[in-house]
Amino acid sequence: MRWSGNVTGHQRDHLVATARATLFPVCWDEPGGTAVIESLALGTPVVGYRRGCLPELIEPGTGSLADFGDEAALARLIARCRRA
Repeated sequence: MRWSGNVTGHQRDHLVATARATLFPVCWDEPGGTAVIESLALGTPVVGYRRGCLPELIEPGTGSLADFGDEAALARLIARCRRA
């Protein structure tokens, strides 16, 4: 994992598209999930908590969800992500 700072446009798309996964450990009931949808559209698996819109957006094969507050589970899910 690394922090890349603010990126936009093609640089952002390349960064997300080549990532092992996109982590969304949201601590609120996210209603929209635009960033989640963008990640999925670029073919990047999503890992996050099972809350808000994430259970509706993440289907088998597109990512993994953990129970809220279980950081160890998030870490295990990220470690299991593999790029095709």
